[in-house]
Formats: sequence, structure tokens, C-alpha cells
Amino acid sequence: MNADDVIVSYNDSTNRINTKQWVKRVTSINQSCKSGYSLQGEFINKLEPLKPGIHVMKYTYGKQHSNEGYVLFTINHNGEYSVVKVLDKPNPKVWAVELWVPIISYLTKSTPTRSDAIIQIRQLMYDHNIRLSDLLNPDGTP
Repeated sequence: MNADDVIVSYNDSTNRINTKQWVKRVTSINQSCKSGYSLQGEFINKLEPLKPGIHVMKYTYGKQHSNEGYVLFTINHNGEYSVVKVLDKPNPKVWAVELWVPIISYLTKSTPTRSDAIIQIRQLMYDHNIRLSDLLNPDGTP
């Protein structure tokens, strides 16, 4: 399975993606920054087979591709993918931070409890001076 296969099947189920911008296999997180540069790993050529692991894909849609989003997904050893999280029209300054907890959970192969996740999120928000309002949409929804 390559990145285009994931895009085609994800788009068929959601009818949202017009254009894939890029796919990156995430291998670690650099918590010294909040942007997409915090997601360390390798960019995937669109024809290259996807390796098992956790990946993030940036996509655009709408008129003139004015809307963007990110899909966090995993690929298992059988080549099957599973969507972990979708960020549609996220805050452009801190979108990557919203993916940190599921990425950390995947990379450490542990499933944090709800209280563990809340503690991790609060610590990340404190460490990076992020307010809750930075993570909410203008209408107040997450």
C-alpha cells in the first residue's frame, strides 16, 4: 500500500480530500516546538510503499483548496491502515500538538488512561504556553 492508496480509500469514505499535500512517517516528537516541525520522521514519496508505523497526511479541499486538514493514521505489518485522528481546519500554529498524545501512545505502545492523558495534555500546554482557547474552533468546539 502506498500513500495514494490511503488517500483514495480515505477520500472515498469521507468525500473530503481534493489534494494530498504530503505524508510523513512519524518516528519521534521534538517537544521544543509546537508546529509541524515537532513531528520528526521521513516524508514519503507518493509511489513509495508505506512502512508500518504512524503517519500524518496533510490534505486540502474546497474551492481553490482553501481548506486544509490532517489525518493521523497507522499502517500495520499487513499493509492495512487505520485512521487515528482527523484534524479538519485546525489552528495552524498548534495543530501538531493535538497529535502528540496519540503519537506518543503509539510510539511507546502504551494506552494511557484518561487521567494520564489529561496530565500529559496539561503538561504539554504548560510547557508550550498554550491556552485551551488556542485548541478550540471559533465556535468553541474542539
